[in-house]
Amino acid sequence: MSAGFFAASENPNLPSAMVKSSRSILRIDTGRKLHHRVFGTEAVANAWSGFVVGADGVETFQHGWTQPQIDALNLDIPGPDWAKGFRHELVVHLAAGGTLPYRTALTGFGTATLISSSGYLLTVQHLVTGPQIVHDVPERTFDPEGHQAPHLRILTEDHVDLGPVRLCYVDSALDLAVLKIQSPGGIAPVSTAHGSPALHDRVWQWGYPHRTNRPENERDFLGYRDANHELRYTPGLVLAGVGEREWFSDGDATLGASGSAFLNDSGQLVGLYRGGGVRHIFPDDPLRYRRVIDAHGLKQDLPSHIFGE
Repeated sequence: MSAGFFAASENPNLPSAMVKSSRSILRIDTGRKLHHRVFGTEAVANAWSGFVVGADGVETFQHGWTQPQIDALNLDIPGPDWAKGFRHELVVHLAAGGTLPYRTALTGFGTATLISSSGYLLTVQHLVTGPQIVHDVPERTFDPEGHQAPHLRILTEDHVDLGPVRLCYVDSALDLAVLKIQSPGGIAPVSTAHGSPALHDRVWQWGYPHRTNRPENERDFLGYRDANHELRYTPGLVLAGVGEREWFSDGDATLGASGSAFLNDSGQLVGLYRGGGVRHIFPDDPLRYRRVIDAHGLKQDLPSHIFGE
């Protein structure tokens, strides 16, 4: 399995067409919040935990704890708990002497890929559930203008905000969403492959992953810096599911990789990362293989003009 997240500048031998297309791969800031609280029992803490959507569409991830669980956290930075899931902000807070309850913004980004000069982008549905619920967006029904999503932001690699965001389409079963921004100006959209990838084709996963949990000696051996929410790629192969609406790859992944774009050597979009692997087969390593939405298959569901072809 491929390991590590790399910056394009670290590898001068990358296919030039692919590097050019990576400029179409943008950050999505979900506007989500975090809320941590301590409870007397684990059962009550678990019952309180989960995503809560406010009337304004803002999502808050509530995480309940017991005091023994808090006391057992490793507050080293970096450290295993610092790098795990939504604990980063909490560990930083506690290490600085903070107490609970604690409310803060979620650090980090997901990924959205520009596919049209008209401003349409592909991402995953689980990043846009707040606007979907507030507007009661119907499944698999394309709205060319979409619904306002004021708490979502689309940003370039250099953190330039690309303006108001609208939600045009959701498919919860496939975990797909289509967003729309104003005309993106000088950013060229990526082209979508005219066919699905073949078994063992090389693919390149590009996105904005959070920090990794790999030990320092492994990062030193592989020669990569921590992801740290910046545009990174990880190479892989198409391993299973060829010809299906979803296939599997073996690139690296971590929190924040949702929506990452898979490109081929020619810089064409071949898939979108939707989540971690085959959990029922690998329960001890649930992210072992990437679940990827086949980009070519999306042309069966979505208007052809949004692909900019």
